[in-house]
Parts: sequence; structure tokens; C-alpha cells
Amino acid sequence: MNRISTRIPLLIAALAFAAPAGASDPILRADVDVNGSSTSGSTRDNDLLSLIEDVVELKGDFGPPLAVEAFVNGYVGTFDYLGWDDAIRIEVDAGGLSARIIIPETGLTQAFTVTNPNALYDEIEDWVKDAGAKEWFDFLREANAHSPLAVTSGNPKSTVALLGSSAYRRFGFDDSRSRFGYQTQVGRYGGLDVRLDIGGSSLDVEGFDDLWTVDPSLMIAGNFGKLVGLSFTVIGQYRNYDGAKIGDLGLELALPLTFLRPDDKSSWYWQLTPVIQAGAGFSKNLAAGGLIMGGGLVNGVAKQFDSFEVLMANEILYYGGIPTGDIGGYDFETDLSQLYFRNGVEATWYPGMGIYLDVGIHFSNFAIDDAAVNWYATPAVGFGWQAGRWMDIRVSYEPDLAPDDYLAHTLQLKLDFLF
Repeated sequence: MNRISTRIPLLIAALAFAAPAGASDPILRADVDVNGSSTSGSTRDNDLLSLIEDVVELKGDFGPPLAVEAFVNGYVGTFDYLGWDDAIRIEVDAGGLSARIIIPETGLTQAFTVTNPNALYDEIEDWVKDAGAKEWFDFLREANAHSPLAVTSGNPKSTVALLGSSAYRRFGFDDSRSRFGYQTQVGRYGGLDVRLDIGGSSLDVEGFDDLWTVDPSLMIAGNFGKLVGLSFTVIGQYRNYDGAKIGDLGLELALPLTFLRPDDKSSWYWQLTPVIQAGAGFSKNLAAGGLIMGGGLVNGVAKQFDSFEVLMANEILYYGGIPTGDIGGYDFETDLSQLYFRNGVEATWYPGMGIYLDVGIHFSNFAIDDAAVNWYATPAVGFGWQAGRWMDIRVSYEPDLAPDDYLAHTLQLKLDFLF
């Protein structure tokens, strides 16, 4: 592991992928229908509580004249959440002194009664952020199963997938461990490894046109002899979905065990890595978040055949939810149980002059909790050049493809400095 490895994506190109062809619609939608009338209204926003406030207080696009008739007769507000239609209903009675939040998928009906119509939204906001934390996370857990853009799990850019794919890249599909000059590079051990990875992605999801992510990670690692290593990594991600902002942060402790290193008699490489991770995803705009902790094993095996090399990687990680206190004003009773699998193979050709070409395919699956994107494939193609033993440059394209026309474009530039 004696190297300083830097991966910097082609972020400008990635953001060019993400640029909308026309005006972008916010990612959340609310509709209001007045009881006993054909009067209705609709609007979009990228902040859920702001949208709920407009519906409950009948302002913005729901102001007069709709507001007058709605206040007299009562009305129903329905909310689409990250592409999940009619995810939430709010029924407000005539006079605005009582209301009910209904979440059909969880069976929840939560009633509110006030003495002043101006206090109704405050009661609902407090319930979402604090008093109804358990019931609200039940809704968020259903969002993982219904929306390909949910925060904590169930899709390739969720917090769970970020942690799982990050470990897989470092300890399973680690292309810097076995490149041209394989025996020299992998056979070295006993120093300090400082590694920076940055990825840039744009997403194609039906109904939305301005979705992009950036995900950096920083690893510090070393070896204790030839067999055992120790690694600590900080993992981050920023997601921008039509203006709705999501942040992810993770910590990882890993113990790489390198059982086979190539030498003059063998071209095999084998590393098995136990991993422990903790992470959190949070979005104030989407009133969503959660704290998770998990771990598992990552396995990487490689063999070289003259100018060709074949690498196989396998991973299994489990994540569970941890109740948390105040995160940005929200309490999250995180109730999550998820298995994440990732498996893949890669073939690399070294034609000479330090140049290499690689192509691979990787498959990811969620298990236990339902997932909106329960599996996806990641083909990968890369071009690299190893400038002697000290520097390795690689450019790659690694999209995530899933059913229902889900596609995430990912571009990466890798710079490895070996010491």
C-alpha cells in the first residue's frame, strides 16, 4: 500500500452531462383540491416543509382566490416526493382548526387540532421534526422502496450505496494494486498510504433533468508487516437534485489482510478486508436523513497472464439504523436493515510503453429492506499510463445502469503517486 493515490474526476464534463436541456422543475410537487368543488391548484418546490407550509397556510400558488374557497369548504393537499406519486396527504377541515396527515403506504393517520388557524402549520412542523420522528422515518423507509432518489438507501447514490461502493473500490476493485509492473508494485509494503478519491456523476431519472453528485474520500493507511494493514477513511458525498441539497458523511475502519503477494514464482494477488463503517445522510430540503452503522468483508483476487490481467472482487456488507438526536433540527428514529452486495470482474491489457486498457462489469444488489433500485450494473472502461514506478494516470467512465431507465454517468481521473 506504499503510495499516495489521488483520483480527481472530470467534474466539468460530469456537470455538462447534468446540465438541463431546458428549465428545471423542482423535485417536489403539491396539489390542492377544494372539498365539494372543482377548484384546484398545483405547485412545485425543492423544500418539503416550505411546500407543506404553502398548502396548510394557503399561500403562494394556493393564495386567493383558491384560498378563500378552500378555507370555507376544507381541502385536501397531496404531495409527490422524489418521483413517488401521492406519497403524503394532508386533509384540512373547513375553518383551518383541524387537519390530518395521511401516509397511505404506512397506514398512518395523524390528527392535529388547534385553536388558531395560524398555529396549524407549526404543529405539523414540530411533529415531522420531533414528536413524530418514528412515524416519519417509517415514511422515509418507504421512500427508499419507492423513489430512485431517496436519501438513505435503495438506489446507487444513497448513503448505503456510497459506503458500500467506496469500500469495494478501495479493497476489492483497486486497480492501483496490480497494474503494469505488478510484482514490483504489489510486493512493496511497510509504509504510509495517503489516498484521495473524488467522483463526479450526473443522473438520468424519468421526470427530472438536473441531478448530479460529487463524492470525495480521504484514506490514511499503513502495514504492520507483510500480512496485516490498517486503514482509516473519511467518506463524503454531495447530491443536488433539482436544487434540493443532500449531504452524506461516513467513517470507515478497515483491516486489509494480504494473503498472497506476487513474487518471482507467482503472479497471484489475494486480499481479504474486514470493514466497519458508520455514516449519515441528511437533507433539510427533503426533511430526510438517518444514521447508519455496518460492516462486512471485501475480497479481491487477481492473476496476471503475460500482458493480460484478470481481477475479481466480491463484497458483502450489512447496515442497520441508529436512532439519533438533533441533526439540523430533526430527530431521526432510523429504522433500517439492509444488506449490500457488490461483485465484479475486470480484464486489463498492457500493450507496452506503460500503457494499459481495462474493461470490467460490476453488479450491486440490496437485500432485506425493499429498494426502489434493487439491483444495478456498472460497466467500466478505462485508459491509463504508468510513468515509471512513481506515477499512474487513469481516465475511466463507470455508469450505473438499472431497470426503469435509471442511468448515472460517472467520470473519473485517477492520479497515483507511488513512494
